Amino acid sequence: MSLSTKIITANIIFSLILSFITPCCSFAQTSTLTAECALLMEMSEGRVLYSKNEHAIRYPASTTKILTALVVIESCDLSQTVTIPAEAQGVEGSSIYLKKGEKLTVLELLYGLMLRSGNDAATALALHCGGTISGFAEMMNQKASSLGCTSSHFVNPSGLPSPEHYTTAFDLALIARAAMQNDTFARIVSTKKISIPWEGMEHDRILINENKMLYNYDGANGIKTGYTIAAGRCLVSSAERDGMTLIAVVLGCRPMYEECSAMLDHGFENYELKKIISQNDHSGVINVTDGFDDWLNYAVKDEFYYPLSQNDTVNIKKQMYSTEYPAPVNIGDEVGVLTVFINGDKIKSIPLVTTRGTNRNTFIERLKTLFRIFLSI
Repeated sequence: MSLSTKIITANIIFSLILSFITPCCSFAQTSTLTAECALLMEMSEGRVLYSKNEHAIRYPASTTKILTALVVIESCDLSQTVTIPAEAQGVEGSSIYLKKGEKLTVLELLYGLMLRSGNDAATALALHCGGTISGFAEMMNQKASSLGCTSSHFVNPSGLPSPEHYTTAFDLALIARAAMQNDTFARIVSTKKISIPWEGMEHDRILINENKMLYNYDGANGIKTGYTIAAGRCLVSSAERDGMTLIAVVLGCRPMYEECSAMLDHGFENYELKKIISQNDHSGVINVTDGFDDWLNYAVKDEFYYPLSQNDTVNIKKQMYSTEYPAPVNIGDEVGVLTVFINGDKIKSIPLVTTRGTNRNTFIERLKTLFRIFLSI
């Protein structure tokens, strides 16, 4: 079954089940994709599997909170108690109805932030973590820059519209990729339902995740919805199947669930995370001069997996730095490199390293060796 046929069929079935949601169009051709901006990325290596206007500047709405949560998780003690400040009560937009003086932990506020998209939780976390909203925004921008985001700028933790608050589908995918590699973040955004304390009430807050992908898409494990009039409907979603995790981003997309589902289907049906370099591949020996050993083994430092389609061509180039190495040689010394090319493009360089070392064979070293042998007797 072709990609376009598969997507059309899936959309018809999905529309019959969820008739209140506007049906989506196939994304097989960019001209028929309704999202203003879209991107599909494999998580482990960041390979882009599909894109449309991925570098166009857009308002991110509450998908901003992916970065907010990541900065908080990396910067704060999650068990620390936060006393809700007055600034966090009655914040515009979605809310978990915090009140001044209420006490919750950082982790509990993170659940309120990511499951119910609480702008009040975002404000409380930002003030706790950064001291001021502008101070926290600076932390957000520094983190985004460190992840390679070149077309983003953030001024608040919630995603409320501002001319100075913007990003792109590509940058959001980079942020989401880093966030999903954090175990705490991944656990939070995959949670469907949780309760957290509600001071002054007879019952706890029941938080139900607003991300419908978790309920309707096989393998879905995150991440965040967003909506403002300026941004339109936005969704950053993720799913894992057969060891491969994909991240789909749509911005300005009314049928956001359907189009993310179609992109994810395309990725899982056409790509597979394959082992390109194994630990035992391309091993060998190097010659050693003036050492206790005349030769040493070397091996690949790290295994390498990459998402491949049936049409991809893989080439591996091996380069050794020298034909012989003077002692001393240490374990883990880099003696060469494997360069992986996909369809002619350089993708990865993987070091070849020695698996053991040897000292220089001098009179002093021989005496040291004899002394060590004597002590071990």
